[in-house]
Amino acid sequence: MQIKIMTFNIHHGEGTDQRIDLDRQAAIIQKSQAEIVFLQEVDKDTRRSYGLDEAKVLSNKSGFEYYVFGKNMDFDGGEYGNAILSQFQLEQPNNYSLPQPLFPGGHRESRGLLQVEVIVNKAKFVLLGTHFSLYERERLIQVDFVLKIINQVSASVPIILAGDLNCSETSKEISKISQCLTDTYKVTNHNLSSSNRIDYIFFRGPYRITAFADIQTVASDHNPLVATFSSNP
Repeated sequence: MQIKIMTFNIHHGEGTDQRIDLDRQAAIIQKSQAEIVFLQEVDKDTRRSYGLDEAKVLSNKSGFEYYVFGKNMDFDGGEYGNAILSQFQLEQPNNYSLPQPLFPGGHRESRGLLQVEVIVNKAKFVLLGTHFSLYERERLIQVDFVLKIINQVSASVPIILAGDLNCSETSKEISKISQCLTDTYKVTNHNLSSSNRIDYIFFRGPYRITAFADIQTVASDHNPLVATFSSNP
């Protein structure tokens, strides 16, 4: 079995050229041949994004049959959050609000964790898509929340955690996650186009990472990452 996983912070469809263009983001997703895509900073029915349901639009334009959107907050006449696109049926969706204690100077953008199950070639996966806070004190609490969710999943069930974690690979947050999940980038010899990595694809399960790529683009302020999973012989 082989499966490609992408994570992509789409910046509500806006590129570094300040143009909102879902067509070019969809083209990137489609060209990658990813079968499951984790999205962050997704708008639904907001004024700034022309009232578009961005997860639905990207799902349709990229050729995905299934998608789920998880609202993190009301915003600009609509909603804002995370999403997952999939070529496989998504089941048991849960959308959690990540804890956000009121620290002085803290950022008030609500953050979330979107959890779904998917069956790929008779194997069940738990998918966890998230977008952490800009602030370390909040992130450390959010990591602990995510780890509690992970610990509730049977050890025999593979997990993929992906998203914009807003912290470097040497951070305390990544160290905590790495105690129970494997960083797909770390098990490849790939060289990222940027040394300031804050987007991640983590996993647990009997799989090898046979390829890893970051796709350089002006379609967002983040480059999408793609990891290829293969089952162990």
